[in-house]
Amino acid sequence: MNQYTPMPGAPEELDRSLPPEHYRSMIDHLTLLGQENAFIQEGGTVSESFIPDFE
Repeated sequence: MNQYTPMPGAPEELDRSLPPEHYRSMIDHLTLLGQENAFIQEGGTVSESFIPDFE
């Protein structure tokens, strides 16, 4: 979930986006396992503009 954007008030463990090196590590692991059908997103998909206005 490269696009994960923390919501205001999220618990501490969820109050950060996924570091690029962790995402790259997951892609490398999928490749190592031989996964051929995976959706991989480019960087820059994290933005507060993706958070719906729930008010």
